[in-house]
Amino acid sequence: MATPGLRPAPPLPTSKDDINGTWKYLEWGVDSIMINLSAGLTLPTYMALYTSIHNFCTAQKAVGQTNLNSTHRGAHLLGEELYRRLNEYLKGHLNGVHGEMVKHVDEALLTFYIKEWKRYTTAGTFNNHLFKYLNRHWVKREMDEGKKDVFDIYTLHLVRWKEDMFGSTQNAVMDAVLRLVEKQRNGETIEQSKIKSVVDSFVSLGIDDADSTKTTLDVYRKHFEEPFLAATKNYYEKESAEFLA
Repeated sequence: MATPGLRPAPPLPTSKDDINGTWKYLEWGVDSIMINLSAGLTLPTYMALYTSIHNFCTAQKAVGQTNLNSTHRGAHLLGEELYRRLNEYLKGHLNGVHGEMVKHVDEALLTFYIKEWKRYTTAGTFNNHLFKYLNRHWVKREMDEGKKDVFDIYTLHLVRWKEDMFGSTQNAVMDAVLRLVEKQRNGETIEQSKIKSVVDSFVSLGIDDADSTKTTLDVYRKHFEEPFLAATKNYYEKESAEFLA
């Protein structure tokens, strides 16, 4: 059942409530999605991964209950551990991406940022579908109870990018954008799509603190619009001064 990827698939977990065996198998699947999605996942592999999540979340042994609520309680307890491990995985993954990104500057940095952003968010969409059972049960319950640090799986990907990548790279990304804009103002031809891609990413990261299912323009306004307008003002003030000199 191995899919072409970074390494052969580990064996399927032998016990429904085996977190280590389940996560080892799921981590391989998530790795394939995050790093090597172009190689594809076969339908049997995808279903095996999905079933592993379902089986683990509904394992009743961990709660020692036999009443009618045991399945839901099991999903509550075991879902938390699965969510935690995925969260830690994303932190580690982005640490590696960040390490590569800082090796680039200017347009090369923008190209790298955009490529990795698109790869990461596409993978986030796939993972959101893969972890649909976790979203429907444990995540929904936690969010319904007002937990502000729990998100659906796709939003979790955005939160991790915002906290682990954006905060330490947005200044360099924006500086590169402004240099590109200045080139255009000076008559050079640039790739407008790069600026649009950066804008789209900043808008996507505007997660409403009060309701994570909604978005705001706060990130875009603070980290793109404000420096863009300031740079525009400085550019034309300089142009006017040179014209009048």
